[in-house]
Amino acid sequence: MIPLILSSGLPRSGSTLLQNLLAQNPQHHCTSTNDLLDMLVSVRDRWMASTGFIAQGLKVVQPRIKAMIRGMIRGFYESEFAAGKTVFDKSRGWLSQLELIEDVLERQVKVIVPVRDMRDVVASFEKIYRKSTLTDHPVTGPESFQRLTVQGRAERLLAIEKTIGYMAACVQDVFDRQLGDRLVIVPYAELTHEPIKTVQRVC
Repeated sequence: MIPLILSSGLPRSGSTLLQNLLAQNPQHHCTSTNDLLDMLVSVRDRWMASTGFIAQGLKVVQPRIKAMIRGMIRGFYESEFAAGKTVFDKSRGWLSQLELIEDVLERQVKVIVPVRDMRDVVASFEKIYRKSTLTDHPVTGPESFQRLTVQGRAERLLAIEKTIGYMAACVQDVFDRQLGDRLVIVPYAELTHEPIKTVQRVC
């Protein structure tokens, strides 16, 4: 079995802190935000359009593609797996691809999901914004006016295509898909007030 644990969750909710705490165990390899998932999805999305595979028959090739994606995971973390480590891979996208990764790994997965009061998440982004007025990238078009106010900035962040709104929707969607038992929910307050107890629970 590939010793891979997934990490996702709301932004500004302690995922980096938790990864750093888990990394204190020498048997763990914990990533910062990682793009391995993007590579896996790109293969999943591309192979069915290949004329050579279509000629062979997609059903014939499908088991090979699944094995190849599994091999990509093994190869990406070859040294860590060889050293007997458990990998904690952090990506915002894992929640939307649970069925894919379970099909590839041929087992049920677990996803660590740090969460936080949405008002506090928005406030955290607002705090960053106010500290970076000289370096923040300007927004053009209709959103430029919305960004001029606190309410406007909050509404942008909470929109489905934006940072907070997307992840909140993904968390809700996991439960809508009846996959909530895959999640290990980690409340921000619990993590920051009782880090040792929280890490023990996660492990």
